[in-house]
Amino acid sequence: MNICISIGHGKSAKGGYDSGALGGNYQEFKIAREIGKYIGEAFKGYACTADVINYDATLYLTDRIAHVNKHGYDLAMEIHINASGGTGSEVYYKHKSATGKKLAGAISKSIANTFGIRDRGAKVKINPANGTDYFGFVRSCKCESLLIETVFIDTASDRKHVETAAGQKQCAEAIVKAIADFYGIKKKASISTNKPTTDKPGGGKPTTVKAGDTVKITGSKYATGQKIQMWVKLKKHTVKSVNGEKALLKEITSWVYTADLAVLQSSAKTVAVGSKVKIMPGATYGGLAAARGSIVPNTQLTRTHTVGKIKVNGGVQEALLTDIASWVAVEYLEVVG
Repeated sequence: MNICISIGHGKSAKGGYDSGALGGNYQEFKIAREIGKYIGEAFKGYACTADVINYDATLYLTDRIAHVNKHGYDLAMEIHINASGGTGSEVYYKHKSATGKKLAGAISKSIANTFGIRDRGAKVKINPANGTDYFGFVRSCKCESLLIETVFIDTASDRKHVETAAGQKQCAEAIVKAIADFYGIKKKASISTNKPTTDKPGGGKPTTVKAGDTVKITGSKYATGQKIQMWVKLKKHTVKSVNGEKALLKEITSWVYTADLAVLQSSAKTVAVGSKVKIMPGATYGGLAAARGSIVPNTQLTRTHTVGKIKVNGGVQEALLTDIASWVAVEYLEVVG
């Protein structure tokens, strides 16, 4: 079974950043993309394929729909965080799909039971003018498609469940379990920890990497054997930890054999005051201002910046880039020159 996990919002119709709903200094897109990432990770343990799209806010709604229809998925879901002061989980489905209704109900119930919140259930929303489904993602994706409203971002008692990585993982696992149970998707057999042969991931000579190194993926499969998507290979990643011949990459929370990695920047070259740096894709603005959490635009990624200060903001080590008077997390900076 082929599944697509789309992250709602991120890119606006005019090409700018779309945060989605707001609540308690949190942004819908920022939370939704982490839940989506963890859904993709959880599905790696099942006998199916699952792709996560729009994690880096590069696809507008019509682009996301086009991607789904081009790749012929069996199921597509878009992850959202609800708003308008309610409470609970709800899932929208194609109004003519009996299967969609049952699946939507199962997912909503699973999320609600996980967090002990109201189960608002399977929902439809119709355009009164023409009787079609209101939400473009649900309406225009050719496969079975859902829009999942996990919790309410502007209700503190709801939002607290997904403010942390642990809660986001719980939400993701609840969604994955409901889908796996509904379709009868089996878990994969345990992956062998033996040294891989040359026809498996990591078949080449191990690369020397260490925590903090910036790397690119050169192989085609994760250590689990699942295929690595092209958009993942095009990005730079940070090594979070190393275990034998495998490295855990921080941004995607996935293990890859070190033989399938190329070191771009050693952690020995640290960011310091006065460093000349470039901003890596996926970075967001930091600091304590309203712009915190907004995606750094591509126009700033090609420029060289100067670090003026380094300090911890909101629990994250960040650097003040003097030429743009903006804070960016140190982990997203690459020292140049």
